[in-house]
Amino acid sequence: MLSPQRGKVSVLGRTPQQAREQVANVPQRFTFDKSFPITVLEFLQLSHPHCSQQKIAQYLGHLNISEALHMKLGSLSGGQLQRVLIERSMLGDPKILFLDEPSAGIDIGGEQTFYKLVSHLHREHGSTVVMVSHELDVVANYADQVLCLNRRLVCQGKPEQVLTPETLKELYGNEAMLYRHRHQEG
Repeated sequence: MLSPQRGKVSVLGRTPQQAREQVANVPQRFTFDKSFPITVLEFLQLSHPHCSQQKIAQYLGHLNISEALHMKLGSLSGGQLQRVLIERSMLGDPKILFLDEPSAGIDIGGEQTFYKLVSHLHREHGSTVVMVSHELDVVANYADQVLCLNRRLVCQGKPEQVLTPETLKELYGNEAMLYRHRHQEG
């Protein structure tokens, strides 16, 4: 249980309420009434009313799901829905993006596309990305900084410095290993 503390919280130098439009998240699970007759375009326009259909279609193209624009939200596969949620979070060009196991339900090709987009958002738009992941290869390949928790802070720092065999053993037990795998850009 959390107990009250002293101090104040600021996000981007402002109160959390003032900074709300500059922060986005992708939930691990998204539940909704699948029979509700709303298209992907309508769903995205509801959360981002000032975004053009062209921008929405462009982002869907980047996520390799252009065909979903006029599909009913409830008819999407799990991977398609996750990509739509990813797009929803990115449409506002957030300064801070929170991701909770964002690639759950996405195939390997879609996962690579997604992480390239997140890297682009970070590099080109200056967004800070905070991601929860148990996929150590993703963490090792894409993260600049790592914070590993197991009921307490186990390690913090650059992945290549803190994801050591000793740390992995402490986090996951004797059988844990990290395979460093880099995808060639093409």
